[in-house]
Amino acid sequence: MKLDWGLSSKALDKPFTPMVLTNLPGIGERLMKRLDDHFGGRHELIKTLESGDISRIAEVDGISIKRALSLAREYNGAEATFLATPEAEKLHG
Repeated sequence: MKLDWGLSSKALDKPFTPMVLTNLPGIGERLMKRLDDHFGGRHELIKTLESGDISRIAEVDGISIKRALSLAREYNGAEATFLATPEAEKLHG
């Protein structure tokens, strides 16, 4: 999923956008706050999820490698494509 809606990074950092993040399984207010704090805002978080950088996602307190993989899969919505990334290959290779 790509966010090419013409939004500026400031728009992405507003609490209500993009709502897809808060709809991911296991993402509540507290975890969303930790993610925002770690990545410095939603824009960087979205870029990290899109890239499938699970090791960077797992740097967040309370997120294991397995959970990071699950979040990236859910966000990207295309498990087969995501599983082709080098990070996923290391976990499942």
